[in-house]
Amino acid sequence: MLKLNKKANKEKWFDYDEDIAFLIRPFPLSEKALSPSESNILDILTKIAKYSLVDWKGVVDENDKPIKCDEENKTFLLNYSEEIIYFICDHAKKMNSDLVKLPLKKI
Repeated sequence: MLKLNKKANKEKWFDYDEDIAFLIRPFPLSEKALSPSESNILDILTKIAKYSLVDWKGVVDENDKPIKCDEENKTFLLNYSEEIIYFICDHAKKMNSDLVKLPLKKI
């Protein structure tokens, strides 16, 4: 039996540490992460992370003022933090797995 869990298709908060959290949504395959100009795996993961990152808590500027999670700031963060890219993509992938439960194939 193949189970589709449409209720799981929601944004969720994930704690990065005790002060930082990210609101992440699943990455639909229809978004086509790969374009002809993107052959680098990190470019593809950055695109997935940028789409999947909806909001954040605990991200501040040099004066400790909260920074809005907009396209410009997401681009800046993801351009300079490979670790955050992997964190977001890992959680988005797990969320995708929660949406469709495939049966185990017998070999």
